[in-house]
Parts: sequence; structure tokens; C-alpha cells
Amino acid sequence: GAGNVDVGSAGSADAQLASRLEEWMRSRIPDAPLVEYGQEMVEAGRRHQVDPRLIAAIAFSESSLGTAGPGPARHNAWGMMRLSGGLREFSSWTEGIDEAASLLRRLYMDDDRLTITAIGDKYCPVGAENDPQGLNDHWVPNMTVVYRELGGNPDAIPRHWTGD
Repeated sequence: GAGNVDVGSAGSADAQLASRLEEWMRSRIPDAPLVEYGQEMVEAGRRHQVDPRLIAAIAFSESSLGTAGPGPARHNAWGMMRLSGGLREFSSWTEGIDEAASLLRRLYMDDDRLTITAIGDKYCPVGAENDPQGLNDHWVPNMTVVYRELGGNPDAIPRHWTGD
């Protein structure tokens, strides 16, 4: 019935978004490990109702899509930390992507942090003790550009993402 059409069009929209994310990532950093994970970002986004473009944008800003820093060996392209300190580690990129989406849902979307600035104030605050080189100063401006490039509105991130 008509329900099948809805499922099909949502699936088609998801596939198109996954393809667009992968094309964008490949255009920025062709050999990055995450360029093949657009579908996983969309699936995790749908599962946690988090815009997959936000997942990709943070991975780009934090680790150049999993190529920079200590994250690649840990499948952690988002700089997610343990409460006790130190970078979290995941068994696969798929697990890291899902945890990034879950963390964004629980600590940001559910807390009404629905702009890049509001997310940045908590995700990587300017002047944080763990940022001796002041790199957090660049997070909000960089994320604003990247999220906009991906088609998102940095001033109106959906609280409950349900599709593109």
C-alpha cells in the first residue's frame, strides 16, 4: 500500500544523502577512512534522530575524517573523551559513528543545543584546560562553514532529524 511508498522514498532519500556525504568527504580528503561510511552515518542519524551531516562535519573538524591525531587507531574521529579522561576507543568505525550520534542526541540535541555555537560551547569550549594551543577558538567558525557546505543551517540544527 501507500506505506510502502513512504518507506521506499525514505530509503531513497537516505541513499541519496549517504551518497552526497561520501562524495563531499571524498572531495575533501580522498583517502580518509570515513569516506566509505556515509550510509552508516545516515543509519546512525536515523536511529538517534541526529542530522548525519553534523556527524560528518564534526569528524571533519576534529580529525580530518579520521586521518589526524590519535583517533584513527581508536575508530574515534570525533574526539570523544572518557569521563575519567583520555580518548574513547571503539572496535570499528561503525561503532564510533553510532556512539557519536548517540552522544550528540543525549548531550546536545536533548539539551536544546541546536546551533553550531551552542554545541561548540560544550563540545570544545574556548579556553578549556585540555586545549593549551587554543585550537578550540577555530571550532565554531570551521564547523559553521563545513555544516553549511553539507547543506545544514548552522543556526537551526534539527532537534529531531527525520530526513533531509
